[in-house]
Amino acid sequence: MRLTAFDRSLIEARRNPDLLTLPLENVRLLDHLLTAEWGIRLLGSSDERYAEIERSCSADVAAKYADLYQQQLEYLIDGLPIPNALESVWYHFIAQDPLNGVVHSEKRTFIHGVAVLVVALIRRLGVKGPILDVGCHTGYHALLVARMTGLNVLGVDVSRAAVEYASKKAVSLGVTSARFSCGEFGAADIQTGRDGFGMVYCSDALPKRGRARFLQALADSLTAGGVCVLVGNLSTEWDTKELRRWAAAASLGFGLVDDVGGWTGPDEGFRSKDVLVLVKDRKEPLPTHLQAIYHHHWGDFQSYANAADTPWEEKTVAHYRAKIPLNALARRGDPPRLRCHLRSEKHDRVLLALDLDLGAQPPARPSRRQLGLRPVDEAPDVAPLAAAQ
Repeated sequence: MRLTAFDRSLIEARRNPDLLTLPLENVRLLDHLLTAEWGIRLLGSSDERYAEIERSCSADVAAKYADLYQQQLEYLIDGLPIPNALESVWYHFIAQDPLNGVVHSEKRTFIHGVAVLVVALIRRLGVKGPILDVGCHTGYHALLVARMTGLNVLGVDVSRAAVEYASKKAVSLGVTSARFSCGEFGAADIQTGRDGFGMVYCSDALPKRGRARFLQALADSLTAGGVCVLVGNLSTEWDTKELRRWAAAASLGFGLVDDVGGWTGPDEGFRSKDVLVLVKDRKEPLPTHLQAIYHHHWGDFQSYANAADTPWEEKTVAHYRAKIPLNALARRGDPPRLRCHLRSEKHDRVLLALDLDLGAQPPARPSRRQLGLRPVDEAPDVAPLAAAQ
């Protein structure tokens, strides 16, 4: 079977997720826009964030924030899910300036990382759009993606206050390629378009119940070959066997796994969230060892993040990847190779030098160049029939 450009790009990114990056100036631009236009920035501890709310908001707003925050915290301490009614009040309440920016600053590292990742996936995989943002809240991702890619983006959220905020923000920023709709995703009142979407993503808004129906609704919103991006605590909160079954039932095949994250502040230090990319009508099932391959490349990132000259706000996976030299990225993406030499003991010379690409399809009739034939004086001095990885 002949691989398409999409397939090749997907396989390359799966082998080496560090390829899912943007130029450093783009990564820094997204960070700047979050700060300048949304007030989302690295603020430090929860005490500092609350002090900022007290300083920038009215006393009534600060008091209500503290009350709602404490109510949610009590459920989490008891190991209980936060009731939908309380979450609804919370997300409705925080959809106002300047509270929106300060509250979302707690998730700044993830918000920025997802923006970079989604734009990078669109560019690398050649996604044509339109794009669907499920659980968009006040629209930061939808508006950033629309501006960075030029594609049409629809943001969907259950909070009417958040959708109204996002719509007004689009007007104030002059972004005409993003629009927003209020309602339950998958319900009849959400008009997601007749022709389907080239990509749908859901960041940190994955449901706790009805997950099979949710995945089916995501798949139904996509065109054939469309890309689905899920971001959340998939490795700890989703059962791999059930996820594999639900994805297969929805005709969502495996794309790749990744993660976003980095330094979040002194309260929680370094944290990450899982990323799962699925493809509509792709036949490849999800791996059975899915949980084992999340966070597989954090070793190199930790060395970068612990370096004394790395600014705190750039101790993120997104910044780290953008700073990796392109030639190093290319080498990381190379498939494993097996080098073999056939040596004549009688004539004391190498007869054949062969480099095998273990990640490629073997040609039907290898040419002399593909066999790696070279002059004797250029061949390495190795033992007879030696083979090394």
